[in-house]
Amino acid sequence: MIVFLINQYKSIFVLDDEFVLFTDGDTEIIGMRGEVATRNKALMNYWRTNATVRAEYAEGKLAHAYSRQAYYRWKDALINSILEHL
Repeated sequence: MIVFLINQYKSIFVLDDEFVLFTDGDTEIIGMRGEVATRNKALMNYWRTNATVRAEYAEGKLAHAYSRQAYYRWKDALINSILEHL
């Protein structure tokens, strides 16, 4: 599978022991395993089952739309606070 993705996307954008990211500028393919995959599954399940947090995210996204940097700082803080409780 990795060889196929390298042939398709021509390079690996990010490579770690448990995480790989391929991109062609328009599309991103992310592969995860181990603790990273476990944490990501828990986070995605939390988003799907918690309407309050989804609403908070939608509000915050609009409130921080003026600045990409402000949005990413806010989003990272929100995700880190969620991960602390999982």
